[in-house]
Amino acid sequence: VAAGTHELFLKHDPSDMGWSIGDQVGVATTSRGESTKHRIVDIRQATEEFVPIVSAQAGAEESHLPAANAADGNLGSLWSSYLGSSDEHWLEIQPAWISNITRIRFYFQEPRYAPEYRVEVKTSPVDPWRTVANITDGKGGWQEIPLNVDYVHSIRMFAVYSSMWNRGYDGNPGAEPAWLGLWMNEVQIFGRKVGEVMPTVIILDTPVMSDHMGGFTEVEGHMFEAAAEVVNLERPILITGDNDDFYEIMEGFSTSMMGRGIIDVRYTRLEFCGRRHKMGKYCLHLHKVGTCPECIFQGNAIVDSQQVGVTIHGTHRALIDQNTLWDARAAGIYTEAGNEMDNVISYNVIICSRWQVCAVPWQSKGSLQGGGIYMIGMTNDLLYNRVAGYEHGMHTPGSAFPNGQGYAWGKVCPQFTPFG
Repeated sequence: VAAGTHELFLKHDPSDMGWSIGDQVGVATTSRGESTKHRIVDIRQATEEFVPIVSAQAGAEESHLPAANAADGNLGSLWSSYLGSSDEHWLEIQPAWISNITRIRFYFQEPRYAPEYRVEVKTSPVDPWRTVANITDGKGGWQEIPLNVDYVHSIRMFAVYSSMWNRGYDGNPGAEPAWLGLWMNEVQIFGRKVGEVMPTVIILDTPVMSDHMGGFTEVEGHMFEAAAEVVNLERPILITGDNDDFYEIMEGFSTSMMGRGIIDVRYTRLEFCGRRHKMGKYCLHLHKVGTCPECIFQGNAIVDSQQVGVTIHGTHRALIDQNTLWDARAAGIYTEAGNEMDNVISYNVIICSRWQVCAVPWQSKGSLQGGGIYMIGMTNDLLYNRVAGYEHGMHTPGSAFPNGQGYAWGKVCPQFTPFG
């Protein structure tokens, strides 16, 4: 999905999953950008989808910077029309199928952008070009042009050569001459295949901030599923803390099962929780419970924690499963003392909106002592968890705590403890 869109395609039908209008969802970045939260304002049939480009050609191109570079999905490559004549600064692309095209996006690199250009289409290979948009405010970076044109066979961007003199940066005049041509990093088109029944999508209240992968991506001849994580942060039960000054005093509520007993928390949203620098004050906390296979944290959403999402301390054989954690500062899931064994930590999604949000000093630890999964107790089963946005996705600093911590100090040796 491209930056700026409100429509979000999911792998599974949102209605079948029980998602509803008004739900809060999070979209994880696939880079070191920012993961974002949104509200669902509608669930309906999609009006468009990303349309693959199968070929690209140009009026002029350098041998090492060909037209194909503008349609390879890589912003790090580019097409150059260097030394093209006045009528050769154009790029033609062909969609993978005859499509109803809703919009097109160009990424020009400054200062070699097209201040003025037109977008033309053909409905068949033998048809003449037809102008569907005239752009007079071209610039560097992404520029999106709505089209809403049916039965498109091919599309062409044709730059107005006379507008290409004296180009500069940030929309200001400069000294870049027209004969140096264009630099275009990427072009993207959106629409729908003629006759296709579009899937159900969620409509967001605010647009996504970044491009996000979806479906399968080819890497060196191999296909990988590389979709951005989309999580629903709503649950039927809500436990919330006083959040008037949550970010100033860095304190919310905390929960704990201490000593012998059973705790079972499922499908609950816990928000504004955790108390920074306070030992034992976490959103969900198993504290020296001992062997407890009946202890379960499952399907919960922990949203905005000042100190850790889930802590396992001196507890064994518990189940931490299918939880979603968003902006759990310091650590998402934490095995604290070093003697925690045989806990199953599975299918959890742990997301920090930006790594700087979650990399914080806590207790006596520095800002880089933490992570999505932070383990002093190593001998636990970690299965199919996903982490995004943390400085350390998984951090196991056994040598930093060679004797363990707290009541386990001197009784364990984390740096030589086996995983799993």
